[in-house]
Amino acid sequence: MLGSHSITLRKGSEKSFPALFAITSTYLAICLSLFCTGQASAQSNSDTSAATEFSQAQTFAAKSQYISAVKHYNKAIAAAPNNITYRYQRGLANLQLHCADEALKDFEFCRARNPNMPINSKLWAAAYRAADQFQPAIEQYTIALKSEPKKTQADVYYDRAQTYLEHDKYALAAADYTSAISLRPYEERYYRERAKCHEAMKDYAGALSDYDLSLKANPGNKSIYLSRALCYSQLGKYKESIDDYARAIAAKPNDAKAYAMRAKTYQKMGRNELAEKDRKTARELGEMFHI
Repeated sequence: MLGSHSITLRKGSEKSFPALFAITSTYLAICLSLFCTGQASAQSNSDTSAATEFSQAQTFAAKSQYISAVKHYNKAIAAAPNNITYRYQRGLANLQLHCADEALKDFEFCRARNPNMPINSKLWAAAYRAADQFQPAIEQYTIALKSEPKKTQADVYYDRAQTYLEHDKYALAAADYTSAISLRPYEERYYRERAKCHEAMKDYAGALSDYDLSLKANPGNKSIYLSRALCYSQLGKYKESIDDYARAIAAKPNDAKAYAMRAKTYQKMGRNELAEKDRKTARELGEMFHI
């Protein structure tokens, strides 16, 4: 009895039943084999498609064509959604495109799938920094410093200092710039950025010293003159300030900001006629300011 139906075997048919069962089993086995083969074939085609798209994405990424690279990474991931290599590489490309949130999603997916995946802490930090996630960025830079070779530690200190500077943590930023300088004393930008920290903390003497060192490391960086002129003015060294403003203006004659700033120094010196002349020039160059 099977449900409400019954199967009645005629006398003598008992011998034929095993044969029927064998035939049916063989048929089912063949069907299952064909189904599995079809599934395997479909999976194989999907894997091939994903690999092709990934290869094309890598080619575009190598040429710094990251928008095209991401399009092909997307297609590869659509065909193989759990492949962490594809997602990691897409994360790198998105980071280059300043799509930090998208990069973080891919990195976090990879880490969730494989907690031991060696994702570079500097990349994590850069993604968090670009996404304006201050504390996670600092934590990842700190982790990176523990594993980074000494010859490249200066870069990590610099990047962490920049992150501190962006969030007005001037003392911490200055300390990291100092660490970077100790490892790479010839790098002009380290002194220039540390000078900004001193300036923000109203340590104009410290800023002046760093601007001097920056110019010594790179005499061709004329933009330093404008910053150094302000420090001289804040320290009451008006002649030196005026001299640096003149150098800045000679390097960039249409810089309205330089004229406006020099006007303020002339005003402090009581040289009102020269101050008004510079204010007029600044206005003509499009600078809007209030005395």
